[in-house]
Amino acid sequence: MNINIIIALLVLHFLGDFPLQNDWMANNKSNSILPLVFHCLVYAALFLPFGICFFAITFLIHFVLDFITSRVNKKLYSLDKHLFFVNLGLDQMIHQATLMLTYYFLYV
Repeated sequence: MNINIIIALLVLHFLGDFPLQNDWMANNKSNSILPLVFHCLVYAALFLPFGICFFAITFLIHFVLDFITSRVNKKLYSLDKHLFFVNLGLDQMIHQATLMLTYYFLYV
């Protein structure tokens, strides 16, 4: 896989998961499906240049992962900050790995 593709996937992931996720999405995605759907749509839309299949797969994977991890992190934040950040890091690693694997299986 080309290093430029890897960098593009990582940059788009960062933009979609942090700067473009507003407070409403971040604070409510663990309680309600609507903010989670909006977050995942905004996130996945960044990957449209890679094609509609990439967009759809990315949306679905991101939705499932964030559905689980946002609920786990909500509990961990008040119980154990260290475990919260460990889980956040794991979440990020899984997102990045799934982007690479999606690209690999679709285009390599």
